[in-house]
Amino acid sequence: MLFISLALTLVPAASAGYGQVYPNKLDLNNNHDVRYIVGPVGEISSDTDNTHVYSQTTFKLSKGETKTHLSPKLGKQIHWLEVDLKWKAPSNPLVLKIYSPSGTFLGTFHDNSEGKIDARIHLSIYPSEGYIEEGIWRFVINGESASETQTYTLGLYGH
Repeated sequence: MLFISLALTLVPAASAGYGQVYPNKLDLNNNHDVRYIVGPVGEISSDTDNTHVYSQTTFKLSKGETKTHLSPKLGKQIHWLEVDLKWKAPSNPLVLKIYSPSGTFLGTFHDNSEGKIDARIHLSIYPSEGYIEEGIWRFVINGESASETQTYTLGLYGH
């Protein structure tokens, strides 16, 4: 019973903010629990030389529509991920949900998650130790408050 109540306290909230730690399922490659820290991108960004671009594509999203994007299969020894979702009109906000390869929900992120409205969700995903989980990451984008079709760019970078 103690184990069940402890496990329930580790489940992330449905809406998450920056700097939160999210437990992941057992990482079979390293035999330890992986936890992620999601926060705003710091001094290291997608402009650095050591960045590996996995995806950077432009899409269109209609009002109320949801699109799911899958990363390429990410390999070993990626220290952290950078996710950069940009769109043109701050008055037509998008919402981003992130899931790890094992299915752990890392949170729901909005335009104002960084304290400003700038038509961008730009964040880092760090494991609390080791490397990020290998596999295919899932990014769900929704235009729930958009009043018209929105063009956006989704970038995923491994460092």
